[in-house]
Amino acid sequence: MPSAHLALAAAIAALALAGGGCGDDGEDRIEEPALRECLAAGDLQIEPPGATPAGVALGNASPDFSATTAGGAEVDAIVTGSDRAAERTAADVRAALLGFGVADAEIVRERNAVVVITGEASADERGAIEDCLGD
Repeated sequence: MPSAHLALAAAIAALALAGGGCGDDGEDRIEEPALRECLAAGDLQIEPPGATPAGVALGNASPDFSATTAGGAEVDAIVTGSDRAAERTAADVRAALLGFGVADAEIVRERNAVVVITGEASADERGAIEDCLGD
């Protein structure tokens, strides 16, 4: 029976990789360095790597980087490998935020990136974030 379990595990892994958005599926992707630079140019203060510990409120998702708006809203950016992965990540983050009772967060997903805005960002700040995502 151990070989049957191994075969099942291998089949599950193969299905996960095949449907998981691994690799390039031809979409126009957002790159993390470009998103970071764009947000900084939009007057968001980018946190140094490791300065902000990953919050449990995002569930299994870990931000690639964090930023703060001039008004004090926190922005967590997650750049994935594909649009499908970003869609799943956004759903996971939404469920985690609801589970932890975080009511003042907005999730913005565009192409392969997810941005979580916690707190009150001005219309200009939100516009800058959406512009960087290409929305």
